[in-house]
Amino acid sequence: MTIEIEKLSTKYSASQIEHALLWKERFKKCADNPDKFEKNFLKDYLDITNRHYFWFYQISDTEVILRLFDYFLYYDGQFIRGVANTYRKASPKKLTKRYITQCKEMVIEQGCYYDPLIPSTSFTDKFRENIASYTKYIYYTLLVKKYFKVVDKHYHNAYNIDKEIWNQFHTNTTRFIRGKNYYFLRLAAFKLKLFNQALNPNILKLIRSVRCPTYRLYNWVAEGNSSYREQLIRAQPVLVPMLVLHDVTDIHPLKELLLYLQTNNYPWKLLNNIKKPDLIEKDYIDYKLPYKIKGEPQYLFNLFGVVADRQLPLNEVLSFFFRTPSIKEISYIGKMRVYDLGGAISYTHYNIYDWLFDGTKLGNIKPKNKKEWQAWRKLYWKYEEFITKRPDLISFFKGVKNPLNEGMFDEYKRTKEDYMEMIRNLSTTRLGGDNLFYELRDKLESHLSYIQLKNILIKYHKVLPKLQAKLTQELTGLNQGNSWQPMLNQNNLIAPNKVVITELLTPEALEKEGRSMKHCVASYFSSCFEGYCRIISFRKEGKSLATAEFNIQTVQQGDSYIDEIQCRQFRGFGNKETPKEADEAYRWFSKYYLSTSSSIINLDWPDESYKIDGLRYFRNKLSDELRHWLKGIIL
Repeated sequence: MTIEIEKLSTKYSASQIEHALLWKERFKKCADNPDKFEKNFLKDYLDITNRHYFWFYQISDTEVILRLFDYFLYYDGQFIRGVANTYRKASPKKLTKRYITQCKEMVIEQGCYYDPLIPSTSFTDKFRENIASYTKYIYYTLLVKKYFKVVDKHYHNAYNIDKEIWNQFHTNTTRFIRGKNYYFLRLAAFKLKLFNQALNPNILKLIRSVRCPTYRLYNWVAEGNSSYREQLIRAQPVLVPMLVLHDVTDIHPLKELLLYLQTNNYPWKLLNNIKKPDLIEKDYIDYKLPYKIKGEPQYLFNLFGVVADRQLPLNEVLSFFFRTPSIKEISYIGKMRVYDLGGAISYTHYNIYDWLFDGTKLGNIKPKNKKEWQAWRKLYWKYEEFITKRPDLISFFKGVKNPLNEGMFDEYKRTKEDYMEMIRNLSTTRLGGDNLFYELRDKLESHLSYIQLKNILIKYHKVLPKLQAKLTQELTGLNQGNSWQPMLNQNNLIAPNKVVITELLTPEALEKEGRSMKHCVASYFSSCFEGYCRIISFRKEGKSLATAEFNIQTVQQGDSYIDEIQCRQFRGFGNKETPKEADEAYRWFSKYYLSTSSSIINLDWPDESYKIDGLRYFRNKLSDELRHWLKGIIL
């Protein structure tokens, strides 16, 4: 043992050997073959955990090269080139000049300096995932398969092996993977810091100040007249980086490359000299992306370089590309801090910026700080169909005091939920009148203000029970004790605060809940019989506190799709806010039942409308009556 350590000490430091001995002691009892483990583990552990996957090398006074696992970055004194070479996994035991030269030539040949995905002053999620996968690879492929095959084979059947050994293996596996992952990230951060020290500090400070620390933006500033390009970024710290970072070959182009660069020639001859990318019509119908842009991935990168170097009017150029009514919208965005709007990277991820320009059209109520911009963004996506269909956005908020006040959002949410409920009742399979439905919806979304919409919904909640009472008289089987399949296999759950969570399973139960809570939950019996939703009441001492509607939504989880129960509505008395006791009970219910694969939750909600004769006719007739009622109010 001493001889082996003496041999290893010629290659590795004392601290590395000490660390390896610690892991050897931890894994000692888990080994399949103790003799083989004792003989080779130290050498193998030190070999696989000290490979050169993270290194920095200074080639000359101006040239440096960096490797971060499968990322290679090369700086030639002016530009940074990067490449993600996933096939170059092997790394030598020593960094020789020959190996460094090979890496440099590979980056120059395969890399580019406009790739926005390479890590810069922070690490992307993809980079972190690569590090995590590498950590698992070196552990399972190079250690477990060689020394711990037996205990790993019975990892999920602990009764087949000694419990103490299984616990040790489980604990040490978690400790090894997490510890190495953290170590590799720290090592990568240290090497990246050395690389950044070789860059131009002024440019690096600039791109960090606009919250866009990517090497693509760094190269754009360094390529031409740096002082002019820095001025452009300071004038428009969000819009200019957003366009410079855009890659024409992205799957979701920047608003289809600004509607194919507005299709016409630019008002500036200098910009017309830059070759445009090609337009390819798609062979299938897609109203959002009717065509595809191909080629010239750095087109906007080059175009805005010309705008900067030739000192073209920036705000006018941006106004042309974003098709704003005037340059006032562009100027207003330029005056905002990056802290208020968010860095350009957040916009390139989603390629959505309409809400930003619409926020500048709100007159006296337009956002002025981060809190108000966040409120506007949230409101925009909640009421997008109302906002985007009208040229005068202020008309939608007419009569609303402080529409961007955070305290208004619970009301906005309830109003939108009521609106969607009314639309569902209007648009259910009907006896006819589709044109009338679309006419009514267009009138609601493009002409009415928020206050007018809210007043119509109040009237809707009053007229719905009356129409339903008139039509339910024709149904048979409604009051004969018929129920639908439950969501809860165990009803009347009791929360820690003594609130009872009761599922309502019959039309009579819904009607009783609606009378006590003064809302229209009684009208949901048809949706429950059809398997569309389930209703749960939160009660204390026999008194209803709140009512919740649940639906099954299919959501993506990794590469697969799963069914998940989501709460569509959660209302208190008279459709108002829910009391604190009900909120606490709901959080407990969601944490311990909805968010877990609990056996209490049943996801089988079949269509049981056959239990009620004439239920489909009732739905059609109710929809028809509602459409004609609404027509008399708004048309």
